[in-house]
Amino acid sequence: MDNLQQQLRGALIKRALGCLEEEETNEFTVDNGVRTLVKVRTAKKYYPPDLSAVKMLLDGVRTYADYSDEELEAESTRLMEELRREIINDTDPLQD
Repeated sequence: MDNLQQQLRGALIKRALGCLEEEETNEFTVDNGVRTLVKVRTAKKYYPPDLSAVKMLLDGVRTYADYSDEELEAESTRLMEELRREIINDTDPLQD
């Protein structure tokens, strides 16, 4: 999964779960052509969970029952190869 897809999935998960965002607003005055910061306001805004985002995430979930025999074999081979590399490199595959 490339970086853009990961960012989009992360944003979708954030929207599905809901979140609390902090928003900053700056107020300036201009005096003799010089812009001066007068006030900084910080507000917190709550975004409730979005059911359409939840549905999009769940629609994209594919279980192993949905795979063909060939796809299962390919996935098994891929996972075994990944496990072999992790053992050779002596790293914990669950620590990524």
